[in-house]
Amino acid sequence: MAQPTTRITVEFDGPVHFLKTGAPPHTWDITGATRLRQRLLLATGWRIVVIPFFEWEPLEGMAEKGSYLRRKLASDTMY
Repeated sequence: MAQPTTRITVEFDGPVHFLKTGAPPHTWDITGATRLRQRLLLATGWRIVVIPFFEWEPLEGMAEKGSYLRRKLASDTMY
């Protein structure tokens, strides 16, 4: 999802965007293709808000999901 006038894009990244690393409990690392796409977007002035599946799936109900999205959009972190 992208908003061209503000140059903000929201990515809902599923499992294909990540690689499991380490022994259980696993951590997740972004794949090379996803990292390249993000670098290209950043280089052209876009702000990227990433919603990883492993953070989204545990959320319960619309209120919790809405709160999560508001926090992510308000964050200064570019990913």
